[in-house]
Amino acid sequence: MKKLIAFALVMFPAVALAHPGHHHVDWLDGFLHPLTGLDHLLALVATGLWLAQTQTRHKVGFIGAFIAILAVSIALGTQFSHLTMEAGITATLVVLGGLIACAVKGSMILRTVVVALTAIIHGFVHGTELPAEAAMPFAAGLLASSAMVVVLASWLGHYSQKFAKGVVAQVLGALLVLFGITTAF
Repeated sequence: MKKLIAFALVMFPAVALAHPGHHHVDWLDGFLHPLTGLDHLLALVATGLWLAQTQTRHKVGFIGAFIAILAVSIALGTQFSHLTMEAGITATLVVLGGLIACAVKGSMILRTVVVALTAIIHGFVHGTELPAEAAMPFAAGLLASSAMVVVLASWLGHYSQKFAKGVVAQVLGALLVLFGITTAF
């Protein structure tokens, strides 16, 4: 069992940051990209879970702003294809996971900053990976998929809060922190 755990911890970073099969040429590639990159998928799920946990009345506005900031950040990232901030995705997992695990609801300002920074980092990373000729269709698919994941995670988080008193979300938050830490190495 110890060998299995050690193997999983060693392999998680490779799985998390791998995005095999993405050719960045069309809408479908963009739609599938965040669903097949575990680190990106978890960052989106964490955003939705935390918004559900905060019990804000402005979830729709936060999700809409998240997608709008994501779109602008993708466009900005396309101008800096020589840079990478993949470690920023990992940082968002640790921060959001910690907020979820500790059940931090936070003020409106904290929620706004965390959601905005997550969208900026996430969008910029995706933008740096895009070739100019495929940016629009790929980004459109990525935005649709990202919105779907955040909305679904927020919805599931809401029902988790309602029926499990937040325990499920807190455990998932702790797992996100652990996952984020393992992907950093």
